[in-house]
Amino acid sequence: MLLLNFQAGFIICHMLLFNIEITDEARKSLQAYVDELLKWNRTVNLIGRSTEDNVWENHIRDSLELFPYLEADPCLTVIDIGSGGGIPAIPLSILLPGRKFFLTDRDSKKLAFLEIIAARLRLNASVIDINAGFIFRERSIIISRAYSSVKNIIKWAGVHAPGAVRYYLLKGVREGLMDELAEAGNTALDYEIVSLVKGNLLIINPEFIRNPD
Repeated sequence: MLLLNFQAGFIICHMLLFNIEITDEARKSLQAYVDELLKWNRTVNLIGRSTEDNVWENHIRDSLELFPYLEADPCLTVIDIGSGGGIPAIPLSILLPGRKFFLTDRDSKKLAFLEIIAARLRLNASVIDINAGFIFRERSIIISRAYSSVKNIIKWAGVHAPGAVRYYLLKGVREGLMDELAEAGNTALDYEIVSLVKGNLLIINPEFIRNPD
């Protein structure tokens, strides 16, 4: 617990350096989320076991790298594809209570975890079982971390979120990302790549997407 508290303090300092305002209530909610995440991870595969010791750095900080982009985006509805353990949506939902988040997954155990944590923290979030045929046609933002390839995410959104106006996708090394863009047909995409502390952020404007084969 001492190590986790040190990590939490380090990440919060990092957030302050980037002008991310965090209230005492939000800090407590982030800690409660991490505690519950680690508790559930003993029996449900929510995050990699090897990342548990550095959960704040590996998961919370990575999630909050999206904060300034979502905060500045005028669209207030956010759909997280393949939420799993709630990364990146739950930390973002804690700090952006004015946004409506949809947390999507197929796994019943992960959905149960998301339901419990969203209710316990009173988040402005709905948990969605994609198996139930979810379709959201209104304007929305797509976010995702380590879910699938760019091509598959675009296909997913075409079926489940045809009203998406922007994608913010947390990706790994640039070389792998360029391969994914080539597979998706990068000449059909209007995109920007932003270097992060770890990995890259891919921002796509769907208005310029032609459906990949």
